[in-house]
Amino acid sequence: FRAPFGISLFIDEKGQEKWNVTLTPSKDSRAFEALQRFDERILEEGKKHPEWFREAGWKGKQLSESNIETNFGSSLKEPEPDRKTGEIKYPDYQWKLSVFPKNLVVVVKDEATEQYKLHTKDGHLHIHKKPCSLVPVCTPAYIWFTGNQWGVKWFMNKLVVTETFSRGQADVSDMLGMD
Repeated sequence: FRAPFGISLFIDEKGQEKWNVTLTPSKDSRAFEALQRFDERILEEGKKHPEWFREAGWKGKQLSESNIETNFGSSLKEPEPDRKTGEIKYPDYQWKLSVFPKNLVVVVKDEATEQYKLHTKDGHLHIHKKPCSLVPVCTPAYIWFTGNQWGVKWFMNKLVVTETFSRGQADVSDMLGMD
């Protein structure tokens, strides 16, 4: 996987840290196919269990199979055109995962020795805002419901960083002027 922006930190309105990573799986990869199959399975289960939606506060017409399908938030976010210009700035599908640094195991390839080493403390900082390639180990955490939208929340448990890219190297985020 490519992580074009590395691990990112956001501070929410309550002042709490929220770490996440956006991965861009290749559309022809096994991982992309597996995520699509996972989403299809969750969608099938959702259609079989309208009680999930009633418990989440959905009512009447909202419980139709077509509405359940239409309002499902896929794990893979499709590229979308900019609302003002129509330009597609991010051509790759994006898979967003939440990261909890204290629970995250980070293994990084040492470029000098070509050996993989465990980062025992604050390994996530190794790729904070640094584009990289990595192998994630993650867990679907829960199914979420908000208003009439629903989907799956993912947590990253472990990652193996196979390569980090310096800002001097051409990268999608560099070309777009992003950190």
